[in-house]
Amino acid sequence: MKKTNNYLKNKLHSFILLPLLLTNFTTPTLLDNQTITESVGETISLNFQKSKQTFEDGAVVVDTRAAKIDAYFAQWDLPLAGYGEEMVAASDMYGIDWRLLPAIAKLETTGGKNLCKNPKGVNNPFGFGSCTIGFDSFEDSFYAVAKTLSGNGKNTSHLYKGKSVEGILEVYNPPNTPGMTPDYHKKALNVMSAIESMDVSTKTLAKI
Repeated sequence: MKKTNNYLKNKLHSFILLPLLLTNFTTPTLLDNQTITESVGETISLNFQKSKQTFEDGAVVVDTRAAKIDAYFAQWDLPLAGYGEEMVAASDMYGIDWRLLPAIAKLETTGGKNLCKNPKGVNNPFGFGSCTIGFDSFEDSFYAVAKTLSGNGKNTSHLYKGKSVEGILEVYNPPNTPGMTPDYHKKALNVMSAIESMDVSTKTLAKI
């Protein structure tokens, strides 16, 4: 009887294990996310700050966008490091590229280091409204600026609605305008590319 029970247990174990093995061989690759596949007999400890996790087809899918923004600003110890998750949330809410807000903030105020000198422009890391508009917090500025850039602003929808990333940048800082940063949109695109390429793949695998 004991031998029969062991046989049944082994069969049951194989029945459970086989689907796990099969579902972990292939994993979807996401454009803006990093996908990590769990292997049987291993656990994965993820070292991503404020990252989201979901499970799809037996894989752990980690949204690294916020971590990339934070890592980008953190390499120079800039004030906006740590605000990546809220920037991504604001961008997703209004359907704009998640790298756009941090890129503009980097060019306008060096990631919050050189904020508007105009007292009216408090908590305005984007130089928004030529530094004449202030906010209660950085987080409030993210949502207000994302709303404007998406074409949902009350008085500016005709300027931004339906624009590409390049188009949005050229409206925000018109090229060939005296006093404006030369090649602003190209510099912003370079920052966006740098954010995208940030390496946040650090992980530790621990045997169980």
